[in-house]
Amino acid sequence: MLILPLLIGIIVWYLITCLKWKKKIFDFMEKMPGLRWYPFVGTFKVFSSASREDVIYRFIDVSEKYAPFYRSWNGHIPQIHLMKPEHIQILLRSSTHAAKGPFYRNI
Repeated sequence: MLILPLLIGIIVWYLITCLKWKKKIFDFMEKMPGLRWYPFVGTFKVFSSASREDVIYRFIDVSEKYAPFYRSWNGHIPQIHLMKPEHIQILLRSSTHAAKGPFYRNI
């Protein structure tokens, strides 16, 4: 009985957080080409229906469709995929873009 209100409260909190965050990051990221974003799963809905063998082919299709760079979402975490060495070189040479992301803490 207590689980349902708690679950609803968590969902409402998540949606309010997403709406606040949407204005800051989401609107900027949506200007770049890429797959449609879905709540909770991000853009990985395309890959969820594929078999293990077909996931890499779907990834290749998305990369070719939105090349030379595109955005994707791992849940609510934005990711930018760069496919040209020139674009990666610009980021690696810049001292202003040298901050490590949150995933580097686990390495």
